Amino acid sequence: MAPVNVRYIVDDVDAAIAFYTQRLGFSAELRPAPGFAIVSRGDLRLLLNAPTGPGGAAQPMPDGRKPEPGGGSTAYFASRRNAGQGKRFALQIYGSGGILEITTGYLPSMKYLADPAWSPGRGGVQWQDVSSAGIGQPEPLKDGGLHAGNVLAVKDLLTAIEENREPQSGVYEARGATEMIVAAFESQRTGGPVSLPLKNRENPLENL
Repeated sequence: MAPVNVRYIVDDVDAAIAFYTQRLGFSAELRPAPGFAIVSRGDLRLLLNAPTGPGGAAQPMPDGRKPEPGGGSTAYFASRRNAGQGKRFALQIYGSGGILEITTGYLPSMKYLADPAWSPGRGGVQWQDVSSAGIGQPEPLKDGGLHAGNVLAVKDLLTAIEENREPQSGVYEARGATEMIVAAFESQRTGGPVSLPLKNRENPLENL
């Protein structure tokens, strides 16, 4: 599998390095600054950040709170040109209970790995199919392909107008998704983490 990068906010980077390398078998990979380090074990890389300094870990969150250990979340985006010949396209969410993988479509393929270690090879845990009925349950709905998703979106929009409500996938969701995409390019342009909402409201593609 491709390397997985997880950012941790820690109070003491030196103590965190010692803990992961001496107790959990990680290797110290990079230490470019006092408040930042990378340790790795297999395909898992931990980006250890102190909530101080000029980096993204010190930037306030959208609600004004400062990042601290155990609070907030950071997304990391990485890609490789032509990797997997298009077969790696999916969204993977890594959590304390395991991994959730989602592809695209009207009824997207969804799988769940109930392994907190994220390692089916070591733990022997099998991926489980997830349907609209639940984990391990057969899909009761009929998949109509990508076209059915377009029809469903139009039907929901018409129903939203009749019920005077926001559609399930409206302009606010689209704006948020677009800003996340733009943030990936802005991070590439600046060479470091960026916080949301973006401070630079210009198109980063015009400044690359």
